[in-house]
Amino acid sequence: MFIRRTAWNTAATDQLRIIGTDQQMLEVKSGIGKDIRATLSAMSNSAGGTILIGLDEAQGFAPVPGLDATHARKRLVSRCEQMTPVVRPVIEVVLIEGAPVVVATIPEIEPCHKPCYVTDQGQYGASYTRSGDGDRRLTQYEVERLPEEHTQSRRDEESVTEAGLGNLDDDALAAFISNQRAVRPKTFANSDDGRCP
Repeated sequence: MFIRRTAWNTAATDQLRIIGTDQQMLEVKSGIGKDIRATLSAMSNSAGGTILIGLDEAQGFAPVPGLDATHARKRLVSRCEQMTPVVRPVIEVVLIEGAPVVVATIPEIEPCHKPCYVTDQGQYGASYTRSGDGDRRLTQYEVERLPEEHTQSRRDEESVTEAGLGNLDDDALAAFISNQRAVRPKTFANSDDGRCP
């Protein structure tokens, strides 16, 4: 196994210890359980981030003794495949204080593929976003609004069944039609009353 010694340095670990908690784009895990899927979803739906596996936050971010980095990396890949869409991080093993730690760089997914969620729990039950140092479940409203972030909203094309001609402002309508007659004379060529044929 290739172990990279420079991807994560002692100064960065020291900074974590001073701050004493995870960050918006950095999550520390002592191992890989099902809860890591919420972080995979959250980082994929946010601006991406990094997950460090093999440090113990409760022990001052000390390396977890006896971590099997090869097994941890395989388990992480398995958890990534339990997501929709599947998360494809860059996974490396680095040495921190002489102990192996798995570093996973999670990319933000394309807006058209959001939300990323835990497959077996569904998009409304397990779509997350990153907030502060933790993962927060998206509400149904937020999940439904995500597609609008990358497409032009078409809500203005929906009819308002309660509205009628009496709701129109006559002066505003007249000004609009006058403007349209000037810029689109062919459209109004066969209209006697100034309205569209």
